[in-house]
Amino acid sequence: YFISLLKNDEGGRLARAYLKSRGFYDEDLLSDYGIGWAAPGWKDVMIHLKNNGKYSGKDILRAGLIKQKEGAEAESFYDRFRGRIIFPFQDIHGNLIAFAGRVIDGNEPKYLNSPETPLYIKGKHLFGLNRARGAIRKQNRALVMEGYFDQMRAHQFGIRNTVATCGTALTPAQAMLLKNHTNRTTLIFDSDSAGQAATERGFGVLLEQGLSVEVLFLPTGHDPDSFIQQFGPEKFLEELKNAKPFIESYIMNPIESGDLST
Repeated sequence: YFISLLKNDEGGRLARAYLKSRGFYDEDLLSDYGIGWAAPGWKDVMIHLKNNGKYSGKDILRAGLIKQKEGAEAESFYDRFRGRIIFPFQDIHGNLIAFAGRVIDGNEPKYLNSPETPLYIKGKHLFGLNRARGAIRKQNRALVMEGYFDQMRAHQFGIRNTVATCGTALTPAQAMLLKNHTNRTTLIFDSDSAGQAATERGFGVLLEQGLSVEVLFLPTGHDPDSFIQQFGPEKFLEELKNAKPFIESYIMNPIESGDLST
């Protein structure tokens, strides 16, 4: 349903324009990932699924696709995802278990994820791992990024050993997933203070599982998506060769920013 809305000549026009502005106009890539669009209407998804005849309101609520208005009567429900680019979230076997939606108009929150459901438990999955696990094993290295677009861009240009945490802190369960395929990880988060804090937390979680951890900080203002789009995959792979062990990176930060005479 979400895919059909994205492809709709008029209804999906703004969403397609947004994706094109981000450099995602490869229809094969969008189709491969099942990228879609949730229309701005308040009850479009609910009506569509009920009209399908297979799903009750209880089913749709348990799947996390609708919400109940607080303090309202029992039948007062509305769509969780409205006016958002839709990213299907798959488990390691490729089964659809949840969705994430990104706004295109600057509203908050920028990203909205499915709630926990009988199928989806937050912190136990990594975006793209079902596509990346073979390459991770072959290269004995997992590149851990932050966003959906980061992982998709890398995958698009043949950098297949990539997964994304989707803006959440790395969890022990995610580290264990990676440990099943490799003993070497590289964290590629934003170079701002939030990204550095996330890197430090991620290091601790990965280290507890016995994984080696390298860090790559891209030039200020860039994430893997924007860097690969602007400079190309070859330049990104060159940068990757400069990834440092976490401890070395951790020590270099105060050395580069502090006064060594004190």
